[in-house]
Amino acid sequence: MRDLVDGVIALMDALSIGEAAFLGLSLGGSVGIQLALDFPHRVTWLACCCARADSPDNYVQLWKGRSTKAVANGMASIEGETLERWFAPHGQEPSANRVDLARSMIQGTDPQGYAGCAGVLSRLNSRPRLHELTIPTFFLAGASDLAIPPSVLRDLHERVPGSRFAELVGAGHLANLDRPTEFNEWLTGYVQAQQ
Repeated sequence: MRDLVDGVIALMDALSIGEAAFLGLSLGGSVGIQLALDFPHRVTWLACCCARADSPDNYVQLWKGRSTKAVANGMASIEGETLERWFAPHGQEPSANRVDLARSMIQGTDPQGYAGCAGVLSRLNSRPRLHELTIPTFFLAGASDLAIPPSVLRDLHERVPGSRFAELVGAGHLANLDRPTEFNEWLTGYVQAQQ
């Protein structure tokens, strides 16, 4: 996690960005939490979507199994199960181009890089520090997220004083791809509320 957070700061420094709003989804949301905790003067507000701040045993085992499989057999070996967890099992199927975009992301991922990020996800430990967040913070859950259910995001929200929480109906783990119109409407409303 330290490498990922330092990478964000290095990018901001390279682009001469002193402070910025941060929106992260999944691993990006977990990085955003740690970024805001460690560099609160660099983050004006945080939107954390479909993410965790801890790693319970079942989560650790899931990532261990997936990373082992990906390194041994390539990313194609986890493509099907990953797509099933990324999109909500609702009646209306996501458009083929959105699924194809997600599939191409999986296929284009380096297995070693995937294993490294899986290692980060299996050692999340910022949940006990959430009360330290003082910037405007918003948690968004996909109501049909099979990977990280809404109860996880609601718990994070309850630990951050003054934070806000919402569920995106019909959205799975990749809420921005699964329900792009609704996601963008939510984001636009949140951004406007911070101005």
